[in-house]
Amino acid sequence: MAFADPQSQRASSSSSSSSISTRGWNYDVFLSFMGEDTRHNFTDHLYRALDQKGIRTFRDHEELRRGEEIAAELLKAIEESRICVVILSKNYARSRWCLDELVKIMGWKKCMGQLVLPIFYQVDPSNVRKQKGSYGEALADHERNADEEGMSKIKRWREALWNVGKISGWCLKNGPEAHVIEDITSTVWKSLNRELLHVEKNLVGMDRRRASSSTSTSTSTCIGPWEYEVFLSFRGQDTRQNFTDHLYAALYQKGIRTFRMDHTKGEMILPTTLRAIEMSRCFLVILSKNYAHSKWCLDELKEIMESRRQMGKIVFPVFYHVNPSDVRNQGESYGEALANHERKIPLEYTQKLRAALREVGNLSGWHIQNGFESDFIKDITRVILMKFSQKLLQVDKNLIGMDYRLEDMEEIFPQIIDPLSNNVHMVGIYGFGGIGKTTMAKVLYNRIGAQFMITSFIANVREDSKSRGLLYLQKQLLHDILPKRKNFIRNVDEGIHMIKDRLCFKKVLLVLDDVDDLNQLEALAGDHNWFGPGSRIIVTTRDKHLLEVHEIDALYEAKKLDHKEAVELFCWNAFKQNHPKEDYETLSNSVVHYVNGLPLGLKVLGCFLYGKTVCQWESELQKLQREPNQEIQRVLKRSYDVLDYTQQQIFLDVACFFNGEDKDFVTRILDACNFYAESGIGVLGDKCFITILDNKIWMHDLLQQMGRDIVRQECPKDPGKWSRLCYPEVVNRVLTRKMVRTNANESTFMLKVIPNT
Repeated sequence: MAFADPQSQRASSSSSSSSISTRGWNYDVFLSFMGEDTRHNFTDHLYRALDQKGIRTFRDHEELRRGEEIAAELLKAIEESRICVVILSKNYARSRWCLDELVKIMGWKKCMGQLVLPIFYQVDPSNVRKQKGSYGEALADHERNADEEGMSKIKRWREALWNVGKISGWCLKNGPEAHVIEDITSTVWKSLNRELLHVEKNLVGMDRRRASSSTSTSTSTCIGPWEYEVFLSFRGQDTRQNFTDHLYAALYQKGIRTFRMDHTKGEMILPTTLRAIEMSRCFLVILSKNYAHSKWCLDELKEIMESRRQMGKIVFPVFYHVNPSDVRNQGESYGEALANHERKIPLEYTQKLRAALREVGNLSGWHIQNGFESDFIKDITRVILMKFSQKLLQVDKNLIGMDYRLEDMEEIFPQIIDPLSNNVHMVGIYGFGGIGKTTMAKVLYNRIGAQFMITSFIANVREDSKSRGLLYLQKQLLHDILPKRKNFIRNVDEGIHMIKDRLCFKKVLLVLDDVDDLNQLEALAGDHNWFGPGSRIIVTTRDKHLLEVHEIDALYEAKKLDHKEAVELFCWNAFKQNHPKEDYETLSNSVVHYVNGLPLGLKVLGCFLYGKTVCQWESELQKLQREPNQEIQRVLKRSYDVLDYTQQQIFLDVACFFNGEDKDFVTRILDACNFYAESGIGVLGDKCFITILDNKIWMHDLLQQMGRDIVRQECPKDPGKWSRLCYPEVVNRVLTRKMVRTNANESTFMLKVIPNT
């Protein structure tokens, strides 16, 4: 019989017509099944029932199942489906194809919150979960023929089976199938016709979690794949008719969708409750005097804390006329209750319950002992509403290669996304202009923001600091902390004191974007102890040394795109598809080679060349060899403008003569020119103008072209007045016409003929 609750299904998009609106999805439902078991009976009836409802459903064709490797078409279909229905039949686990499919589905559920509905067709859910019966036999058969790589894959299969086996769905053993199919279709229909925020369709190469889906300016709290914003866990006989009832009403009046179990019969936690925990964004645990006397409540708490550990969900405890230390250490009534439970249930299980109580007892929340309950309820509601009114930042819909870079960062510094780490961590992302630092910070902010009590993204720190001052930036941060209060600060010192005072006990996510001066960091994020436990501060800058001076915990260099990624990003902007149009392949590769992996350049030139003819492309490419694109140039030149005179001269010399040369050789020449080479080369490295690899100096192609263009602009029509000559044809013209004019104030004149690149 069915045990899925139609009211606990996830929303996706609303529709008033008879057909389902797919708003960014190619399919509403993906069917995963073992063909020989159900293709011509149950699965076929289910597919037709869904189709008759106007629900766009993906069901693979028999020809797709030839061979052992899962077809790319199926993987793509899973990503483009809003709901996955998994029909777990007797021989499902005997198919490597089905198991690979399931791993993909459960992975997509974890990262995107995709709704998964299992149907246990003539199998016991516990056999799926624990891999017993036919499922155990199938996995054992796979293991007998597996090498080391195969065993690693089987481990992923087992994990996926365990996870899908824990999800509430339908168990078909006896009874008419038509009734169950009707219930499944009704559940899917209701899920698809609820409201969800729009998710961009073409987030190519991006781990499409809800964090990077789209910007929302709405104050509605119906966000992401959650059915409920809040799950209330409470002991009915203590608070049902008073505190919990008033709290539920207050949350309801604010439009916060809240799950409250009205009646509890028996000792076993119900599947509907487990589903509600799974489909809730955060939890309010009302720890009253008799809470621990209920095994139901303790089972519920154990599941809640497990959800916090695995999914990073937020748990707010309310200590209602109990001491937090009694919850944490199981003293007083909590100790008595656990002692009673230990006489009835295994010690191993009660240890898990004690661990859950210790964990929740260590969390910050509300301690209601004296005072007006209505004031506490007002504050709880305010905090919850603030949490769910978080605005997501707009990011480009074509985020090529972003998933790889974020995974790379997380491997280097896993604490950045670890919701359980209570240490304050500062992370710096550095790189030259246009490399994608701000985009990385935005995606991180969207992805992990829900874990924090307060979030703030301070954009354009460099520009606003110069045009409006540090005091303006401090007021912006304080407004994010306390939006409805006026923050009367008259100077930066007062601002520092107020920021520390307001944030030292709060879990904060703060992003400072485009920092270029130590004073900015000292005014906005001076030290780790300014922020509460678990806070994260992310800083983006073009100056690596600045991060080192401020003792940032971890540094990550934003990397350019590889050739394949660069082609894809360029094509999305130039052709609105992920590959070049016919007759444009060679030209596209030329542009990609010219830009050399810089995301800004690929986007700017792609948009500029969109819709132009082949002749226009060829003409623009010829022009770019001499005159760089001014939009790209403006971004890159900002870093050059803040260099001192000597550092600028070294930069121009490297751009014109020494790109790819031995560092020691270059140092000797520059020192002979009194340019203090060791210091200057070090500064250029810190500011990401150059990199040193195998003791050779390397500069990005666009930075090199910018440097040469700066020299050309010294006197565009008279190369004889240039400070440096590096183009062979220009050198020849200048020398044969005796156009060279040395500057009386300069002690040297550099000349080197190099190939024109």
